[in-house]
Amino acid sequence: MGMAMLAGCSDNHDVGHVPGAEGVKEVPPVIGSAMAIGDGPRACSLMSANAQKRLVAKLRAKNCPDSIALAAGTLSAADKSWLSAMTVEDIKVSRSNATGRIAGKSAVPTAVRSLFGSENLTFRNESERWELDSVSP
Repeated sequence: MGMAMLAGCSDNHDVGHVPGAEGVKEVPPVIGSAMAIGDGPRACSLMSANAQKRLVAKLRAKNCPDSIALAAGTLSAADKSWLSAMTVEDIKVSRSNATGRIAGKSAVPTAVRSLFGSENLTFRNESERWELDSVSP
């Protein structure tokens, strides 16, 4: 779980453990920043097992961390910059499931949309922690 910690955060807050929409809102920026630098363990720690499997299959990688490293190697500097500042909007929570739309200061780049499969994401709350649950083929 330590890999899901926000780097440089003084309170050592564990991402995704806040209930409701606030917990969902924490996940995409950390995943985006981790993807931008190819930090597979960090990004994958905030993804459900199903999302990890779909990403591995989509990128034909050996495992989830390798798929993140592979994806980072194909992204432009502009895509990485966008991912590093990625947020989620229009969050709707229903018990242990949530939906939201990725957003940033500009339109979602094609490479980022392709990586996630959509601008619309789903999340699951597993063991009191929100995780990204959608990566479309």
